[in-house]
Amino acid sequence: MAIYEDRDSHKEFIEQKWVEMAAVAWAGYQAEGRGAIIINGPGVKLTKGFTGGESGARNLPGKTEAFYVGELGRAFKEVGGWDHLPNKKVGGSIAKMVRKYDPETHVVFVFIRRDGGTSIYTVTSHPLPPNAPMPPNAKRAFSITGGI
Repeated sequence: MAIYEDRDSHKEFIEQKWVEMAAVAWAGYQAEGRGAIIINGPGVKLTKGFTGGESGARNLPGKTEAFYVGELGRAFKEVGGWDHLPNKKVGGSIAKMVRKYDPETHVVFVFIRRDGGTSIYTVTSHPLPPNAPMPPNAKRAFSITGGI
């Protein structure tokens, strides 16, 4: 699956992966508090610490990775907050969305684009995060084959 740099592709990606990501977001929220699913594709370099949250996912060649980072988690504390994503200007926007979303009904998605930009969405769909089944062998981080 390819993730491109535009809103339509992000929407399609979220729709196709909603159940898995809602489950990951709910598990992440329970373990690390309020946070967001960070999605980065091949070649996107993240600040050390924002490379897989607590579960330790790393940039894998040819893979798009998504992982939950919660504000009470070790990785978030080590890097010093949302301002340490590649586009430092959006840290306040992410923090505001994370503060305001309802984890029982919504998920915050942060797409890190190859151009250095960041796209942020608060999304709801069904099943709701607490009811989304965790896929077998899933962790709070997962890799998705494909490039951006």
